[in-house]
Amino acid sequence: MMFMSTGRGLGFDRVYITAHKGYSDYARFMRDLKKDWEQYMNRLDSFMVSLKSDNILRRLTFKCLAESIVKETKSPEIKA
Repeated sequence: MMFMSTGRGLGFDRVYITAHKGYSDYARFMRDLKKDWEQYMNRLDSFMVSLKSDNILRRLTFKCLAESIVKETKSPEIKA
C-alpha cells in the first residue's frame, strides 16, 4: 500500500493506492482486505490500471508533488 487517506467523494470516505506485481497479487490483496476489514466497510470498489499499457496519458511520478513541497517549504509563511 503506497497511500491511504480519508476523504469525500463519489460516495466514499477512504482511498487507497496500491501497487501489485500482477493480477494474482492484486486479487490476494483484495481478498485479505475484505476479510480483515469487512466489519468496518459498507462498500468496497476498486479501479485497476496497468502501468504496462500503451495508452497511459501521463506517467506515474511524484515529480510534481516533490516540486510543490519544495516550493511550499521555500515560501515565507504569512502570519495574520
